[in-house]
Amino acid sequence: MAVEIALETGEIALALVRPPGHHAGKAGKASNALTLGFCIFNNAAYAAKIAEELVGRVLVIDFDAHHGNGTQEILWNDDKVVHIDLHEREVFPWSGYEHDVGGKNAEGTKIKLSMPHYAGDDDFIYALSSRFLPSLS
Repeated sequence: MAVEIALETGEIALALVRPPGHHAGKAGKASNALTLGFCIFNNAAYAAKIAEELVGRVLVIDFDAHHGNGTQEILWNDDKVVHIDLHEREVFPWSGYEHDVGGKNAEGTKIKLSMPHYAGDDDFIYALSSRFLPSLS
């Protein structure tokens, strides 16, 4: 509903959902990692697909300590959705590496910004300005 309201009104709409769902993939697994009860429904991927249906191209920004492996799996081959994922490196679900750039015909639409442990504000600003902003052009 938040996607539809935002597009209909031109206003900002926010959906506060817990868990966010970014580990939920297809058939209860994502990128070979069980969801382990963290996420059952992938709200982010669902919202992206609704927005894509309504407007065409979509940008999904996922920032969390963990890589959104379910969102990546669901959107992997979709060239109309740019999925940027900012997360801590080498933690559950042990995925989301820089070489994961998208499936066939969607290469370059999936951008992983895996941050080292204890990264600070300057590290995040650098990652966002050097990798995130250029990907939007």
